[in-house]
Amino acid sequence: MSLGRHTIANIVGAVVPMIIALITVPIYLRYIGAERYGVLAVIWALLGYFGFLDLGLGRAVTQRMARHTNAHAADRSSLLWTALSATFLLGLIGSVLLWFVANYMLTHIVDMSDASRLEAKAAVYWLLVVLPVVLPGSVLSGALQARMRFVQVNAIQVSFGILGQILPLALAASGRRELLYLVPAVLVARILSIVMMFVQCRRHVPLIGRPRVDREHLRPMLGYGGWMSLLSILGPLLVTIDRLIIASMSGARAVAQYTVPYDLVSRVMVISGSLSSALFPRLASAGLNEGKLLASNASATLVAVVTPITIVGLSLLQPFLAFWVGTEFAAAS
Repeated sequence: MSLGRHTIANIVGAVVPMIIALITVPIYLRYIGAERYGVLAVIWALLGYFGFLDLGLGRAVTQRMARHTNAHAADRSSLLWTALSATFLLGLIGSVLLWFVANYMLTHIVDMSDASRLEAKAAVYWLLVVLPVVLPGSVLSGALQARMRFVQVNAIQVSFGILGQILPLALAASGRRELLYLVPAVLVARILSIVMMFVQCRRHVPLIGRPRVDREHLRPMLGYGGWMSLLSILGPLLVTIDRLIIASMSGARAVAQYTVPYDLVSRVMVISGSLSSALFPRLASAGLNEGKLLASNASATLVAVVTPITIVGLSLLQPFLAFWVGTEFAAAS
């Protein structure tokens, strides 16, 4: 399958959940209110930030496996088992760190009502349980991308991403609007997506035998992943720190008013993200001259595609927000 088709598959995988979110966000606000939605956004920001604990092994697996495309199946399997075992152990450590960070933030930093604070603290326990399970998801996704299985990855992410939007909404509509119900409903969908990617890896990597850690694979992956983990630390921090500051200064309701338009605008980055994900395995296995040509062509394509989208978006954003979430919420946003 060509680079263009892989990119299209990635874009579809990103756009479909966006469309579902466009439909469901106003309904969420109606059922659970702006404050509870803001607290939910803070919880997901924490979970997303602690994704840096995979130490870049997801990208490292893609890079190393792409370079070993023609290696023996047992060698690829050993590579993936090593990365999965390492990220699972890192997830256990991350659960301990997450507990201290989340407890402090929800108690001392984020301004919310006492009822919302109690809900949030109870819901965080679910994150501690599932972090070791969901953290290896980046490794499974990276392995499938290295094997050029972009369609399978995106089909899984779209299917269970939709489930993760609809399932908690159904609970809210039935009257179970507390975070103690909403958070695990989303996590169920996340865990199911991990299981499906694991099944695909067993078939396409293939993943055989039992879990093991091979130092010959672990050392170079950690060496490469170290640079990626630096980006993983700084990237989510730059994306989420604003929400935490707003929550501490203006409360959870203001986080919702900020998060909704921010998430909407940032969706344009799915174009660059989709192209880079499709391009990365090709770059990892390419020579120097071919890699430079691929990077140059990709950059020119992004400029040509994203510029007109940005111009149109600037003119349409305000009236769209008023139509989408109401004039009062749009004005506050």
